[in-house]
Amino acid sequence: KNADGQKVKLPDEFTIGGVVLDEQQMPIADAVIGVARTSPRTTLTGSATTNQQGEFKVRGLQEGSYGLSVQAPGYTNGRSGRVNAGESNVKIVMQVKGSVSGRVSGSAGQSISSFQLEILRTRRGNQQYGLTGQRYKFTETEGTFDLPDLAPGSYILLGRADGYAPTYSSSFSVGRTKVEGIDILLEAGGVIKG
Repeated sequence: KNADGQKVKLPDEFTIGGVVLDEQQMPIADAVIGVARTSPRTTLTGSATTNQQGEFKVRGLQEGSYGLSVQAPGYTNGRSGRVNAGESNVKIVMQVKGSVSGRVSGSAGQSISSFQLEILRTRRGNQQYGLTGQRYKFTETEGTFDLPDLAPGSYILLGRADGYAPTYSSSFSVGRTKVEGIDILLEAGGVIKG
């Protein structure tokens, strides 16, 4: 009702800074840092991006404790919990993701130039596959594929192509390196009429 004489007191600004590295202690540039306050409970967030030396500084924070999450292409998501506002030497180490490569061909060994692959997770002792939501289309290739950015775990590929029956690859495990030679041999598909 009375706009005159109103006073707003701004609290002191806090920052959180540090560095993002890979397992060989090399800096990771362009990693995206997200912070969310965990204590006190009022949710406050901030973000920053690392520079070429892997350094970051999140500004405009209030006093409190924060959780940090980090994302960068080719790396598994990194986390650091319970970081107090004002800390400037946070160190987050990220792990490299793996990849898989191979070839899709017909039953006679001919290259298939246009095909789709779906990545499915496998679990020991379970016949069901877990969906990853990762689907890729390949066109005008020699039937070869290279799928990067796979988190460590066990997988199977489902290959599809026009005129062929959907076919699974053999199961494989991904660590932090490239798995090569995962080939899928597609059989000609049939038709059901009714």
